Amino acid sequence: MGMDSDIYSRLLTAETAAKASKRGCDHAKPRKEVPRIDVNDNGRRVLEKRYLKRDVLGNPLETIEEMFWRVSSNIAEAERFFDPDANVEAVADEFYGMMASLEFLPNSPTLMNAGRELQQLSACFVLPVEDSMESIFEAVKHTALIHKSGGGTGFSFSRLRPSGIRSARLLRDLLRPHILQRPYSTARPRP
Repeated sequence: MGMDSDIYSRLLTAETAAKASKRGCDHAKPRKEVPRIDVNDNGRRVLEKRYLKRDVLGNPLETIEEMFWRVSSNIAEAERFFDPDANVEAVADEFYGMMASLEFLPNSPTLMNAGRELQQLSACFVLPVEDSMESIFEAVKHTALIHKSGGGTGFSFSRLRPSGIRSARLLRDLLRPHILQRPYSTARPRP
């Protein structure tokens, strides 16, 4: 079975992966001997520094190979939602092979979070902002949480009324968009 874009597009949903994770799947250790990942020293340092699961003291709890297996087996679990009789281990092996050969690597949030509690596999989120102070600051809160976990955000301000249109609820002009942007800019982490 070839791993094509149709299959891959079905696999990367947080809900699917979270349900698979709750099934008690052990993503930490490969079920069999897996090939060593052949990356240069710089690639190895980046993978070890940014993506490996760590304990509270910062010590790695997995090798690069175990991290690739954690990701591939977690992503493959989604097959069960489309076919209860799916050969998940074969899909995991195929996905692992693509990663190990560096033919394909998923995005950073998938490498960091697949098979872990957070299960945030997406890198980008567009947050809607409704025309109320509660919604505006709820979006700021979600922005901070998404950025904390390695994601990025964009915003849809299309639901806000134009500057100068009175708010029946507040009986005053709504904040102008450039003023409204301040909390969003403040909530974003700096490089």
